[in-house]
Formats: sequence, C-alpha cells, structure tokens
Amino acid sequence: MIYEHMTKIHRPEALSDIQSGDRERMCSALTRLALNDPDPEWLEGIFMAHLSNPDPWVRGVSALCLGHVARLHGTIDTSKVVPALKRLLEDSETEEKARDALDDIETFI
Repeated sequence: MIYEHMTKIHRPEALSDIQSGDRERMCSALTRLALNDPDPEWLEGIFMAHLSNPDPWVRGVSALCLGHVARLHGTIDTSKVVPALKRLLEDSETEEKARDALDDIETFI
C-alpha cells in the first residue's frame, strides 16, 4: 500500500471526478472532500448518496468518509447515517469499512 497525501479538492472538480464512474477518481475525490471540505452537512449528503453505489469499494469509501466527518467535525445526523451504515454491515465487501465508520461515530459524536 502506498500512502497518498489527500490534498484539498474544489467541489466542481470533486463532483466531476465522482460522476466520472472511474473507481479510483471517485474514491480519491470522496476522500479528499471528507478530509478538507468545511461543510459537514453537504459532505454527509454526498457520502450518503454513494452508500448505495453499485461498486462495493465506492460504498466502503463513502462509509469511511462519514466516519471522517464525525471525527473531524464532531457532528453527523446519526438518525440517518447509523442505520445506513448498519445495512453495510450485512455485506462482506463493505462490513469492515462500515464498522470503522460506526466506531468513529461512537467515539467522536
């Protein structure tokens, strides 16, 4: 695994990358947003929308990003986010990332 520094990304570029359908571009943009965008409510909406993406990797990264929002901003709508993440626990391809996100939410909210 190679460490990649997640630099700030502007929303238009991020949204373009997310809409590209390219897994690597999507996941990088999602993560860069989670770590750098100052608006937790906007971020939550983006990540929640991608918890149902057909690609399990994108779903998992979106889950992790929700954990980052909780950790970095200290806020998240648990009434919506926690049930959505719990659904990902039922999928072996997203279970670990969903569990990590739920742990972050429990710790930081």
